[in-house]
Amino acid sequence: MSVKDLTDEEIVELVLEQLEEDGRILTEYVRVECADGRVSISGRVASDEEIEIVNEIFNDVLDIHEYDNHLWVDDALSFKAGDEEEEDRAELEEEEEDVDEDESGLDDEDEDEN
Repeated sequence: MSVKDLTDEEIVELVLEQLEEDGRILTEYVRVECADGRVSISGRVASDEEIEIVNEIFNDVLDIHEYDNHLWVDDALSFKAGDEEEEDRAELEEEEEDVDEDESGLDDEDEDEN
């Protein structure tokens, strides 16, 4: 993927899209800007690991090796990230329970028909 032929606005959209698609970091506190092809990312993330993930996405996925990284770790976000993961797990468990209930209901109906 080459960003050399993209406008600054397209580069910003591409970076944000890749960060969101990756899903390993909260992007609501991250700001991406681009001027004359030079990308700058700033804002807050939940951990040093998330900064490394951003670096990985820039280097390996987007093939952008020169950019300004002004991200900083906000410990308060690590709690928020944990809360969101817990909510996601709870939603998945509820969906699994619903599927189990639906399947058990089908089994009962099959037995009634026999």
